[in-house]
Amino acid sequence: MVSSVPFVRLVEKKNDQKATLHPIISTRPLELLLAIDHLQIETSKTGFNYILTLIDYYTKFTVAVPVEDLTAKPTASIVWSTLS
Repeated sequence: MVSSVPFVRLVEKKNDQKATLHPIISTRPLELLLAIDHLQIETSKTGFNYILTLIDYYTKFTVAVPVEDLTAKPTASIVWSTLS
């Protein structure tokens, strides 16, 4: 199907090398080895546009907190208040 479209060219990959993956090893709960991510959502009735998620690698404990913006200050305060 693709070959019938005149302006589409199939490009063959010349270099198929992949980066070596190294596992993330966590040895105890809450050793500050966290996965932190922001997820954009539709604006809520209370004005939040994003959800900040924190996941502890060892226990898989997850926290999801609504945030208004992606700046460092609210992100850091949520991380530290969650860990303390």
